[in-house]
Amino acid sequence: GAQAAAGHPQAGEAPLTPIQRWFVETHGTAPGQFNNAVLLAAEAIDTPALGRAMAAVIARHDGLRLSLDLARGVQRVAPSMAAPVETVELDSVAALAAHAGALQAGFDVARPPLLRVVHYRLPDGERLLLLCHHLVIDGVSWRILIEDLLAAYAEESAGQAAMPAPAGSWLAWSAALAEAARDPALLAEIPYWRKVEAAEAPALPRDYDDEINTVADARGIALELDADASAALL
Repeated sequence: GAQAAAGHPQAGEAPLTPIQRWFVETHGTAPGQFNNAVLLAAEAIDTPALGRAMAAVIARHDGLRLSLDLARGVQRVAPSMAAPVETVELDSVAALAAHAGALQAGFDVARPPLLRVVHYRLPDGERLLLLCHHLVIDGVSWRILIEDLLAAYAEESAGQAAMPAPAGSWLAWSAALAEAARDPALLAEIPYWRKVEAAEAPALPRDYDDEINTVADARGIALELDADASAALL
């Protein structure tokens, strides 16, 4: 995972990205509690294969290995990292919720990894919890992470080769953003955008006056489409 992808670094330091700076400014009092989680129902999980698959995903995506140095205002990407996978046996879904809730509060943005993978064994079946700090995941990247994990797990379960090498570099992207922020053409636009920001926007016209936003005050409109129109839309 520490090898260069297309000539770009996969480990090291870089300036904070704009969204990371926003995060530090707005969540400085409790930076470890800003997480996303997905809980999947699963059949019998091969725990060793899951661990190897997660290790392959972490090696492929350098952004999963990042942490923040808040004192210096930089981010770090570790060259390698053990897969944070554990297996937990519990007797109820309520116990699972309590265990997952405790994990939610356990992140330290200065200490990677900023993700956890828990294989739960319950009397009614197995579950897989993927818990990530928002610094390493968002709504779009969840799909990529889950697809890569499932693909790597299938490969590991079948005894096949590991996933391909990294195709991009989070560090290179972060450095490119910092460089773009120093572009004289962009800097010249700052006065214009400050003027736009300070201007009072006109209110949009409304068809109705404000109402209490409750179900009791809501009205519904029903519309039916014929089969041909439905087929065209779908």
